[in-house]
Amino acid sequence: AARVVGEHAVLLERPCPVPELPGFAEGEVSVQDLSAQRAAPLLLGAGLPAQARVLDACAAPGGKTAHLLELADLRMTALDSDPLRLARVQDTLNRLGLTARLQAADARATASWWDGVRFDAILLDAPCSASGIVRRHPDIRWLRRASDLPPLAALQARLLEALWPLLKPGG
Repeated sequence: AARVVGEHAVLLERPCPVPELPGFAEGEVSVQDLSAQRAAPLLLGAGLPAQARVLDACAAPGGKTAHLLELADLRMTALDSDPLRLARVQDTLNRLGLTARLQAADARATASWWDGVRFDAILLDAPCSASGIVRRHPDIRWLRRASDLPPLAALQARLLEALWPLLKPGG
């Protein structure tokens, strides 16, 4: 059994293996953290036109890419630096019957992957400390150190600096 939580989510009363979820293999449902589910509606709330060009930088495993495509008619680019993790994005899109342009590249090295056409919207789920998911992964408290934070903040800043010029004015 499950209960409806928010506009696009259900909360299972008992956990089960993801492949055993009713409708999962058929592409009827996906699994995504409740807080991660807020990204697509927030981005789309900006009033994007049909066929808007959208970049999901640091896209793997693909939940946000898929959610955006489920909610709107977009020309989506899913970018991730790890080709193996990007394959998971493709698996998710295949299961859901969705299409996006997938690109394996470092988002900071825009000359290596960007076609020069600005995006209407950019979603950047930058690498972070993962402290926001401590509820699901309590071991993070012991795996992270204060010294981990400055390099992550510097990486986030470099990603923002690289991607900001790729956004259309008003995007």
